[in-house]
Amino acid sequence: MSRPAAVALWVLQVVLALVFVGSAFGKLTGDPAIVAVFDALGPLAWLRYPVAVAEIVGAVGLLVPATTALAAAALTLLMLGAVSVHLFVAGGSVVPALVVLVLCAVTLVGRRKDLLRPVTAGRTGPAGERS
Repeated sequence: MSRPAAVALWVLQVVLALVFVGSAFGKLTGDPAIVAVFDALGPLAWLRYPVAVAEIVGAVGLLVPATTALAAAALTLLMLGAVSVHLFVAGGSVVPALVVLVLCAVTLVGRRKDLLRPVTAGRTGPAGERS
């Protein structure tokens, strides 16, 4: 990957991390608009808290090189769920969730080689052999 592309991808990862932390903050503090979306889920409204935790973990994961690709994959799936909820349950504008979904997918595509590489690549085992 070229240096400008790598820098652009890192900027995107930082922006996404900030977006997800902000979104999680709204869920955890009971922002009325966010609560209304989750209330539309009826008995599943409690999912607001696990989703907030997943967003925070994902945001941190986007900033840790060893976990960026996995975090981008998980957040892409999370945003597929968010888009589905907006389309089929809660109503409202799906555009913000769709934009974040696309940005997560772009990050995933940009880091796809990292997703396929074992986490232990480059480490040495007890006898000095490479794993």
